[in-house]
Amino acid sequence: MFGSSQGLSFGSGGYAPVASQENSGTPEKKARQEDKQTCMPLTVRLLSDAATNKADDGAELKVHGTELANFVLIGVVEGLVQQATGIEFVLNDASGRIKVRHYQNGDADATTKGLVAGRYASIVGSLRMTPVMHVSALSLRPVESGDEVSYHMIEVAHAALKLTKGGSQMPDALSTPAKFTNPIAVAADPQTPPKETVASFSLPPAPAAVTASGPLAGDALRNAVMAVFRKEGEEKPEGVPVATVMDKMKGTQPESIRKVIDELVGEGEVFTTIDDEHFSVI
Repeated sequence: MFGSSQGLSFGSGGYAPVASQENSGTPEKKARQEDKQTCMPLTVRLLSDAATNKADDGAELKVHGTELANFVLIGVVEGLVQQATGIEFVLNDASGRIKVRHYQNGDADATTKGLVAGRYASIVGSLRMTPVMHVSALSLRPVESGDEVSYHMIEVAHAALKLTKGGSQMPDALSTPAKFTNPIAVAADPQTPPKETVASFSLPPAPAAVTASGPLAGDALRNAVMAVFRKEGEEKPEGVPVATVMDKMKGTQPESIRKVIDELVGEGEVFTTIDDEHFSVI
């Protein structure tokens, strides 16, 4: 798949091409800048939206504003077809479906022998738009544990937050409460030093519970939907139905609630569970 002068390596920044050493002896004074390529965990929904937003066929694929060379997908294999030159199937990760092609020489790779329809698979690949939009899988293997699926969704959410919010930040330096001397302290005993009192601070009031008295919009609606998913999801491992969210916010239009839920799914904050009407928080 790769020539002798170029390969694929994985480092802390993702997958990147290995530079050729054929011209290492040339007296070039100016260092050549390394081609930076990233490998990002994604869902099919995020990948499809990024492909739709491409300006033209020659534009680079961008996700969260970052140019993307390769990506990681995990989902269920559907419609597996074994061919002499490779395998084709459809990958379903509950956020969408996309065709996958994996080319191989000779017999099936050892890592793909256990791959069958209905089993989860992990893919590292790149997007191809011809003849139809599909994923060209560079690496393909069956998923061994259900924990990989959950961990992948966490990685998708973490990558999105790191790229859109700037990653985690250190909190501001903590300081002890200010002390002040009691100005009216009168010492009964001249040898007793004046006592100091510590200023008391009261905690801010707890956030008010979600009410359904009026329509919500913007961040208020988003926070309210997330609050319902978190509260109701504690007792519903199968996921919180959309009807429950709408029942908790009767004053808000169902279309607005649906739109916010779709945005949360696209951002990796929530995901579908048993069907398209049940959701859980990452």
